[in-house]
Amino acid sequence: MQVTSRSTFLDFLKGVAIIAVILFHAGIFTYGYLGVEVFLVVAGYLTTKSIVRSLERGNFGYWRFIFGRMARLWPLVVVVCAVSLLLGYFLMLPDSYKNTAETALGSLLFSNNFIQYITAGDYWDVSNDFKPLMHTWYVGLLVQFYVVFPLVLMLTHRFAPRGHKSSLMVLLVIGLISLIIYLLPQVPTAVHFYMLPSRLFEFMCGGCVALLPCRTEVRHKDYLLKRIGLLLLILMIASGLDIEHGKLVVILTVALTAWLLYLNAETEQVPDPWNVRWIVQLGVASYSLYLWHQVFLAFYRYCVNYELSVGEYVLLIGGSLIIGYLSYLLIEKPLDCVMKNYRLGMQMVLWLCLFFVGGLGFASFRLYTSHGVVRDVPELDIVKNRPSTWEPQEYNSAVYGCNIDFPHNGRKNVLVVGDSYGRDWYNVLREAGVGKSMNLSYRDTGDSVLSQRIERADYVFLATHGDYSRFKDYLPKMMTKKFYRVGDKKFFSTAGVIYNHGRKGYYQQVVRIPEEIVRFNQQELRVFGDKFINPMDVMMNSDGTCRIFTPSGKLISHDGLHLTRAGAQYYANLYDVTKYFIIHNSEKN
Repeated sequence: MQVTSRSTFLDFLKGVAIIAVILFHAGIFTYGYLGVEVFLVVAGYLTTKSIVRSLERGNFGYWRFIFGRMARLWPLVVVVCAVSLLLGYFLMLPDSYKNTAETALGSLLFSNNFIQYITAGDYWDVSNDFKPLMHTWYVGLLVQFYVVFPLVLMLTHRFAPRGHKSSLMVLLVIGLISLIIYLLPQVPTAVHFYMLPSRLFEFMCGGCVALLPCRTEVRHKDYLLKRIGLLLLILMIASGLDIEHGKLVVILTVALTAWLLYLNAETEQVPDPWNVRWIVQLGVASYSLYLWHQVFLAFYRYCVNYELSVGEYVLLIGGSLIIGYLSYLLIEKPLDCVMKNYRLGMQMVLWLCLFFVGGLGFASFRLYTSHGVVRDVPELDIVKNRPSTWEPQEYNSAVYGCNIDFPHNGRKNVLVVGDSYGRDWYNVLREAGVGKSMNLSYRDTGDSVLSQRIERADYVFLATHGDYSRFKDYLPKMMTKKFYRVGDKKFFSTAGVIYNHGRKGYYQQVVRIPEEIVRFNQQELRVFGDKFINPMDVMMNSDGTCRIFTPSGKLISHDGLHLTRAGAQYYANLYDVTKYFIIHNSEKN
């Protein structure tokens, strides 16, 4: 049979993968992230095949290869970053815009996987839904693979006498080492997700398939096996096949993809009834679709609505596909033609990218160092010309400085134990004036120091986001004091929707308390009874909605989770916190 320059089957696989990724980021497919595993295996397969053929012909150039890959990937990254920064300028609050500038700089330099690892850590955190450039970690990972991998094949080709067999053995060893790193429980999950050492085994699986001997004939049962393999892969991406172990799901997806690539070695066709042309076309445009879909989804969620209706899902997914495919037709494909048809086409593209990267990179750095502040934000008391107002989270973080031992001054000792929610409660007590007549201390670590402070404390408040398991061993000792458990709180998923609300009724906006917060606090109330403080009660209206602005027009929370200074002051005015201490004194008397 005649083999075309593109493999229809590989494009079909990439089409399935990009649909899975889009549905995952839309919040529909829990296991849609497995589409990235498919991309990595296919990338390893195609890259190995291309380099080995060039090495055998004696015309492989390392820098030509690197520059070629960069010229293919860079232009769209530049455009997507420019659009994100432009939209963010008008629509984002400083904290979100600072993050966008930070990830734009990382994306432009193909290092956003490092940025995401350092700043985000947890890929599944809901805050990532509002980050338009969160997903470009994949492009950074890909470029880092392109930089390292050709060197391995070049050295093997030069010094190993056995051709493909030597290369295959090297790739197998690298893949096995990478797989061991991936399976090590001591290595943080974020490293496994974002970093090349834990991802190399996926690339290597594709590379090993590319080095296997080609079969001389295609058997009829190969088509049946392909159908079965595709069905299993689609079911894996759609449901995870009800396998609870996350790493096993990833490994099985990688193995299935490699198996399909092996079966496809000679046929280069999609077996009926899987020959769906529109999926193949999505695979052809998968890079454009990948880069644009998260931008579209993130800004909609940030500015319009986070809890999507069925109609909004259709609008967002359909819009993502249309924008991505138009990007392929109007940007990606024409630039590819320029590089193929003009002798200096690749150099022209790279120099143009370098020019824009310089400008956008400088702008991103300036925006990052100015904490994303481009205007005054009265709702958060942020003033453009006053740097001290730029970081609302600093108000919460400043409580770390209150991690001190109680002084010996004869006053009552009040200890707040917990995470960032504990620091919020510390601020509420301080704004209520508790620190003027009592000694206030904060501790966020379970250790001997905590035990000593509990021993000296008269009052203990335990406040954490979610369960308090890391302080569980200290709970009996805490409860020998005048003890209170402060419940969980959440006002909204992003302040962006509130900020982009129309001016009419702006300060009268209310939100529904998330059901998971209501359930959690009800459960805690049953456990702690009258020792439980529900932080959502004082904010709740009679209709079950929750206030998010103070009477003076300040946001209670800048991120939906933590209190601003105005929020803590408002809490202090609503709460009669002195009752927690007066009761104790009366009992003592």
